[in-house]
Amino acid sequence: MIDVACRSLRCQKLREPVKKRQPTLSITTTRPALRGSKLFLGCFFSLFLLFGSVLFVVFAGLPFYRVSASRSWSQEDCKILSSRVESYRGDDGIVYSVEIEFEYEFGGQKYTSDRYSFSAASSSNEGPKQETVRAYPAGSRRVCYVNPKKPSFAVLNRETTSDMYFGLFTLIFVIVGGGGIIGVLVWKPKPPGEADWLPDQDGVASSTTAAPTSPTVLKPTSRPVVQFFVILGITLFWCGIVSVFTYQEVIGFQKGRPEWFVTIFMIPFQLIGLLLLCGTLYSFLAMFNPIPIVEVNTTQLALGDRLEVKWSFQGRTSSIRKLKVILVGEEQSQYRRGTSTYTDTSAFFQQDLTDVNSAIDVASGATSIDVPVTSMHSFDGGNNKIAWSLRIHGEIARWPDVDTSFPLVVHPVFLR
Repeated sequence: MIDVACRSLRCQKLREPVKKRQPTLSITTTRPALRGSKLFLGCFFSLFLLFGSVLFVVFAGLPFYRVSASRSWSQEDCKILSSRVESYRGDDGIVYSVEIEFEYEFGGQKYTSDRYSFSAASSSNEGPKQETVRAYPAGSRRVCYVNPKKPSFAVLNRETTSDMYFGLFTLIFVIVGGGGIIGVLVWKPKPPGEADWLPDQDGVASSTTAAPTSPTVLKPTSRPVVQFFVILGITLFWCGIVSVFTYQEVIGFQKGRPEWFVTIFMIPFQLIGLLLLCGTLYSFLAMFNPIPIVEVNTTQLALGDRLEVKWSFQGRTSSIRKLKVILVGEEQSQYRRGTSTYTDTSAFFQQDLTDVNSAIDVASGATSIDVPVTSMHSFDGGNNKIAWSLRIHGEIARWPDVDTSFPLVVHPVFLR
């Protein structure tokens, strides 16, 4: 009887359904590594800021300050003792500098100085240096400007020179360093979210939380107004610096003494400025395009699920002659080569969901697609990412096109 009871109990256990182990998502954050990365980046950008600040003070800040302060200095008669062009070999070949020594009297005491201007920079262009020396021949009498608080400090030319404007380029180091430090201070590691899927021990990705499946309106990656002001800020900064040198070029041509080295050197920077101006105009016009609004049927989309898309526009759509709604899956890989960082992006999936050209169909509509079950779900591994998005592309004749992307999270298969 006992044997029969044991057999009955074993059979009952065999008939009980086997509970499937619910996979859990295990994500380990390496906080020490993150702190180490932030410390390294902070030190790197601090050196950038320090290096740029020193260069800016030496080559631009201090010379411009002295030019402004010298307006109140005393004008004194001086005698040119010697005047010549010195040449020596630098890193980029032979460079030239103006060497003028003069004597003056201030407060009943005689002084000598060899400071022609507030810029001590040398250049490979000998012509302007020779012209300066010829304008100050030895034995001639000229006017010099003496600092009354420090009589031993005097200068022959208290105007700004083109060499000083080159010092403004050091602001690039200051901006990169300062911006990098701010970015490191405000940057916080992104907590594991719906798009950060990692496999567990069984090789199946999973989540511990469930998200609502109700329809939702997607947010675009960027807005035309934001793009315009970003490009405008870059353009103003770049063209502001380049315009200073361009102004000096124009003055040189007007005086019949063009500095050809500066003119040729500035050509690529001026071309970049023109491209930025064109980009600013393009983004300004794009602000007046109709704004697409995209709604999807679920926020818990998984591989193999049906994605239903509805679109409409805020603003007039009569100018759009052709509209496409495209589902795109991209793989992004970031890597370093030397000291530079590169990002490669390749689309592993791209399909047009709709392609319409009638005014009624363009203004609003709906479409759907089954997300391929054999494809890859959204993934964010830092340097490697799998990103899905819906792209709205509207062609407009003789005007910037409507081209907006909406990030989309695609979950693994088990979430269906």
